[in-house]
Amino acid sequence: MTCVEKFTNIVVSDKPLEEKNELMKILFIMLFVKLIFIYLVARFLWPYVMPKLFKGVTTNPRFIEVLALSVLISLLS
Repeated sequence: MTCVEKFTNIVVSDKPLEEKNELMKILFIMLFVKLIFIYLVARFLWPYVMPKLFKGVTTNPRFIEVLALSVLISLLS
């Protein structure tokens, strides 16, 4: 949710257009990096760690499932 708030704060702000564009580029890069981290967790970390912690966990979840879990956690916090 904080990411959406940052996007709306940039759009609504009274800053010049060039500065808004730079801030939007930075936010898109941050979102891309977050998606890369979620992919790395889903691909390499999840299959080895989560089944050892919990017995009912899928060993190889799809990327969308881990992304949805990330979104749910961010909405709850």
